[in-house]
Amino acid sequence: MRTVLAVIFAVVAIACGGNNLVESDRARLAAPTPEQQACSRDSECTLAEDCCGCANGGTQQAVRADSLSDLEAAGASECAERACTPSVQSAHRSCTASESVCRGGRCIPAI
Repeated sequence: MRTVLAVIFAVVAIACGGNNLVESDRARLAAPTPEQQACSRDSECTLAEDCCGCANGGTQQAVRADSLSDLEAAGASECAERACTPSVQSAHRSCTASESVCRGGRCIPAI
């Protein structure tokens, strides 16, 4: 009986132990400031995901390409504290964008 309980416990621990988040190839970012989204032309912008990403209930964001590394660094700590919805595709409209554009002086997802 102990062996059966130990096996059941091990299976449950393994199944619940991982976060099951779906990874993407886009950068994961902290929330950008208005300055990190300011632009004058499309080529200054790039598309990235928030802490969770579209495949885990999050969104995409457009930011200045030259602020990407700072936002990724800040995202390392900010994203560690955020709860995501594992393996649940977001219905947010930003998740349909495949590129970013500069509109009204701000980088935005092209949707």
